[in-house]
Amino acid sequence: MKIVHLANHALNVGNGIVNVMVDLACMQARNGPDVTVASGGGFEELLARHGVRHVLLPQSPRPSRVPAMVAGFNRLVARIDPDVVHAHMMTGGVDRALRRAAAALRAGHDRAQEFQKSASMMRVGDRVVAVSEAVCEAMARHSQAAPCRRA
Repeated sequence: MKIVHLANHALNVGNGIVNVMVDLACMQARNGPDVTVASGGGFEELLARHGVRHVLLPQSPRPSRVPAMVAGFNRLVARIDPDVVHAHMMTGGVDRALRRAAAALRAGHDRAQEFQKSASMMRVGDRVVAVSEAVCEAMARHSQAAPCRRA
């Protein structure tokens, strides 16, 4: 199995989403899948020590950056041919959603809180991973999100 994790960055700045992504990627690699983290950079040495490949994929929510971001994501998907794409931040979800029209990828999103402006974009994933049942239910009510899995 090939798994790609997408995030704007993987910097060690106390960001819970990044920490979960790095831990998950390292544990997955330990259990056998071919795991890649595609981000704007960070934790490369730690990821490498655990058998996780890091690919530099600059991501930005700015509309002017979207064409380059999508082109980079398309190249990544063509090169790796992943079975699962796990978007940990909204920008990766946009990449994945745009690519979805061209390929049958399984994808998921993490959702820490439903109050962020980007919460309504969660519907682009095949699955949403919520941190609590309350967040899962709120996502279903307010954003018509994809089916939710409680963490």
